[in-house]
Amino acid sequence: MESTKQILELLKIYKLLNLKKPEQSWPNEIIRTVLFLNRNIFEITCSVKAMRESCNIPQNNFSSRFKGYIGKVPSLYIVHHRIEAAKLILQKSDSLNVTIGDISWFVGYEKPASFTTIFTNREGLSPMAWKKLKK
Repeated sequence: MESTKQILELLKIYKLLNLKKPEQSWPNEIIRTVLFLNRNIFEITCSVKAMRESCNIPQNNFSSRFKGYIGKVPSLYIVHHRIEAAKLILQKSDSLNVTIGDISWFVGYEKPASFTTIFTNREGLSPMAWKKLKK
């Protein structure tokens, strides 16, 4: 239970320090989507589809407009921050007593195998190998 509180606090701090803050000069649809993603990014239900539905965003070239303001298309924004947050937890995972499955769930992946595949593709190492390298 204590480790859960610590991980949730780490994720809260990560959000404050690392997620893009919307600017008032941005179009309303960009502001809405950034706020939605920042609020829900570590939820298993957070996806580009959920973002589009929740924010009433049309399909046509929205991703390229989003990228123009944020620097990444929505799907890569989600993956980037989930993996970076996972790395933060991995660095502290010995003291937190959590598994890779726990970490995957905390950062928004329902299946640890999906998390491991995405992490490995992005970082070039499995989560455990990355953790060992960073010790």
